Amino acid sequence: LFSAPEQLAHRRYHSAADVWAAGCVLVCLATDRQRPYAYDGSTEDILWHIARGSEAGMPSVSSDCVLHSAVHGCCRFDAAQRVSAAVLARDIAMMQESNLFS
Repeated sequence: LFSAPEQLAHRRYHSAADVWAAGCVLVCLATDRQRPYAYDGSTEDILWHIARGSEAGMPSVSSDCVLHSAVHGCCRFDAAQRVSAAVLARDIAMMQESNLFS
């Protein structure tokens, strides 16, 4: 469930796929869910939706702007539009400073 759309579609992928997965982890941490999607369909249904670019119901993660921005930047269908790992690391550091996950 943490695979990026390009991985599910068996296309070439690079570090942006890891950024997608990190966004999924952030959603799970923020929502205390095992699955990063609000959509309660089967795993196969969720993966089908992700691979085709439809949102599988990423839940609202928080009113925290940094967390919301980080998840939104990580989980874009187009890998070229995702944030870089460096930007994500900066956002995570800001979340740590604000004790978001304490």
